[in-house]
Amino acid sequence: MELIDLPSVGGRFTWFSGAGNAMSRLDRFLLSDSLISSWNLENQLVGKRINSDHCPVWLKPANGDWGPKPFRFNNGWFKHDEFRSFVAEEWNLIQVAGRGDFILYEKLKKLKQALKKWNNETFGWIDLSIEEKINEQHDLDNFLLNNIGIDAADSVECRRKVAEDLWKNMELKECMLRVKSGQKWLKEGDSNTKFFHSTFKERICRNSFSLLDTSEGRIQGPVEVKSFIRNHFKNFFREPKAARPIPAGVAFSRLKDEDVVRMERPFEEAEVKAAVWMSDGYKTPGPDGYTLAFF
Repeated sequence: MELIDLPSVGGRFTWFSGAGNAMSRLDRFLLSDSLISSWNLENQLVGKRINSDHCPVWLKPANGDWGPKPFRFNNGWFKHDEFRSFVAEEWNLIQVAGRGDFILYEKLKKLKQALKKWNNETFGWIDLSIEEKINEQHDLDNFLLNNIGIDAADSVECRRKVAEDLWKNMELKECMLRVKSGQKWLKEGDSNTKFFHSTFKERICRNSFSLLDTSEGRIQGPVEVKSFIRNHFKNFFREPKAARPIPAGVAFSRLKDEDVVRMERPFEEAEVKAAVWMSDGYKTPGPDGYTLAFF
């Protein structure tokens, strides 16, 4: 029915038996994509039950600005005819000096800004372009229908080109939705735009959070949540100064000399390329947002 079950926060279950030996998530909101968008909803908040077997459930809107969204490379960009030449041109324009790994890191980082701008200018109008092509196709169909028996070779060829552009834009849009939703085609050539729309909306809601239940109580709001997470990991990775024991008299197993030589042998370019080419092109190897298909 194309309804979305927003993630629950505050509790996993909404119903408890009188004896407390059974529990379930009976109560929930199933919402349409349009309602979630118009009300800017983010999750369902499960409250504490008092004298009822059921817990109260509230719909919670998105709370505040969480900052810029992370960059994510879209493999659908490869379907654009000018994308590869655009990347090559931008890559050559970026000038960085230093070690090879530093140059690669800096050029990838600066390329993100160019890709974001290119995406907005190229794909920001894809919905409008699809609508325009549909209207053109409809007008040409009516023209051909009203001029049956008349030589209309030019109109037929124009109609063919409009239909080709329309399907190309539809394919680009569905490819982008597939990346955003995290779903793969059930069958090559299958298309279900509404399914991918609903899936990636649900995925966004499922991966987001607006509050945390901590030992100090419930924390909500962008500033409070980000501050708590930062302090948590800052303290977690802080190492106290302490005397480390030195293992003495322990006979560790040692590698053979030929194994040591083989492990310390430099990677060959063919080995690295083979490892990358064997990987799934939709996987993101790290937090930089570039998929393996890009490399």
